[in-house]
Amino acid sequence: MNDSTLGVGTTISHYRILSHLGAGGMGEVYLAEDIRLRRRVALKLLSLDLTRNEGRLSRFEQEAQAASALNHPNIITIHEIGQVDRTHFIATEFIDGVTLRRRMIEGRMNLTEVLDVAMQTASALVAAHEAGVVHRDIKPENVMLRTDGFVKVLDFGLAKLTEKEKMPGADPEAPTLTKADTAFGIVMGTVSYMSPEQASGLKDIDELTDIWSLGVVIYEMVAHRLPFGFEGATPTQIISLIIQKEAPPLKQFASEIPDELNRIVMKALENTRADRYQSAGEMLVDLRRLNKQVQREAEQERSITAESVGGSAASSAQRETTIIVADDHPIFRQGLKQLIERELGFRVIAEAEDGAAALGLIKTHLPMVAVLDLDMPEMDGFSVAGQVQKLDLPVKVIILTMHKDELHVNRAIDLSVSGYVLKDGAVHEIINCIKTVKTGRQYFTPALSSLLLNRSRRPPQAQEQLGLAELTPTERRILFLLSELKTSKEVADELCISPRTVDNHRAHICSKLALQGSHALVKFALQYKDKLA
Repeated sequence: MNDSTLGVGTTISHYRILSHLGAGGMGEVYLAEDIRLRRRVALKLLSLDLTRNEGRLSRFEQEAQAASALNHPNIITIHEIGQVDRTHFIATEFIDGVTLRRRMIEGRMNLTEVLDVAMQTASALVAAHEAGVVHRDIKPENVMLRTDGFVKVLDFGLAKLTEKEKMPGADPEAPTLTKADTAFGIVMGTVSYMSPEQASGLKDIDELTDIWSLGVVIYEMVAHRLPFGFEGATPTQIISLIIQKEAPPLKQFASEIPDELNRIVMKALENTRADRYQSAGEMLVDLRRLNKQVQREAEQERSITAESVGGSAASSAQRETTIIVADDHPIFRQGLKQLIERELGFRVIAEAEDGAAALGLIKTHLPMVAVLDLDMPEMDGFSVAGQVQKLDLPVKVIILTMHKDELHVNRAIDLSVSGYVLKDGAVHEIINCIKTVKTGRQYFTPALSSLLLNRSRRPPQAQEQLGLAELTPTERRILFLLSELKTSKEVADELCISPRTVDNHRAHICSKLALQGSHALVKFALQYKDKLA
């Protein structure tokens, strides 16, 4: 099969080609439809040059299997690795967005945007490194920005396959899920993001090389230039500079940035490995701390500006409470907006009909309060609240729901939401809730007081067993298989369902049990394995 001539409608396995997306060092990339599951995927057809060596292909498949086991919102999902005749393919989730490279071409990124991309990318690396997977090819082409604000890191485990052999005539820097970008930094290639140990040709490359590469990416986002190289430099010259020279301070090219950002980036770019960040988690902690400081200073500046205006306009600005409302029912959402804006000083600055859009608006506008329906498409209210908590955003989250049960109330408390209001309660209750959370206090519907009292009296282990009783038979079976340390793909094979379905079940289990992430889920499964059998 000649992958360079595939037309619309061509079928490979159970994937129907919809359009051609681009070409990279791996081969051709297509937008395709999974005929079985009725979803869009990115279908990569590997170059025959890269698959003739069975040893390398075997290593590639092992790495791809490791990457497919990663379950993290900032890591691209690998659906399947397959073969039809002599054509090897990889099916991954299709990401609706642009590469970081394309975003940098479009113009300067402000500090908030830079930190957001850096934190989400570092979070992906933390998850990968904990699972023993090293990316080895972090660069702007392998980082995508989704339209809802999520960052996705691409091609985990694939870089090793393309390290030494490139497709003749293909651009090794071409993005894997979009048309190739060639206008910015393309001459530098992957070489520009290599760590000194990688550039030196060392075989034992560990997670510290990813930390270096992320440092280069942040440097480039801020300074709009790379730390090593010059116009017309050859790959050999760039490698020599990386190995022998120290990177010039980031502040030299961006004097307005905080000193702390300069320190973080330069620590990531330390030539001496012992002086570099020793884990992506350590770097992520510093990035989050800086992000919190930047947001706090921005809030103080807004307050000072409001005070300096004087008169009634300043008084009005000081009193104004900015609010984002998210609910998938347009009539209810409009009614809620009108109710809120009747209150003096309350202003709804944006609306959303699903959780993913709500999170994007929250990150963009940083409202004082976000009022979220619990049962929304894309991301439910708890998932959005979890992301707000994870990113340490200065936003008060209020959950609107019909759920009065103890499990959902416990989940809300564990996520530290500011308010939890029943939709079928009195209409004035949401106003009382907003007024309360503005002062820094929590507000839970008074009708739930007995549940809150029961929670305070129940030991943690009893709460967990209560959640266990809420699981469906399929969820209990999945939890049991996870206790045997099986991957999502292995669980899917045993239950005859897709890995994506397994991941959805895992997310529902985490929600029911009020667990944060895969590690907490596996730990819980191991703890209660006997009760799941």
